[in-house]
Amino acid sequence: ADPIIKSLDMREHDDVFDQRLRLRFFTSAKYPEICLVLFGKCPKNSVDRIGTQIATLAAWETIRLIKPKIIASIGTAGGFKNKGAQIGEVYI
Repeated sequence: ADPIIKSLDMREHDDVFDQRLRLRFFTSAKYPEICLVLFGKCPKNSVDRIGTQIATLAAWETIRLIKPKIIASIGTAGGFKNKGAQIGEVYI
């Protein structure tokens, strides 16, 4: 996410989500209508949190608190590889 954060001149806000969720929220100074939510790191193993459970929780909290017009879930296609998905492909 770093290239997106840098290119859109994004700043992190730590007062949006409950801190226990470890979700990270960024807004763009360049494009105020664009924001970014990252899933944070696992407190036990210090690795990026991935998967459907944290994606669902992040989407729920984003919809509840931010009320966006559009949500784009951007990540890897590893979970759908057995269905023919390829990393680098765009699915809508």
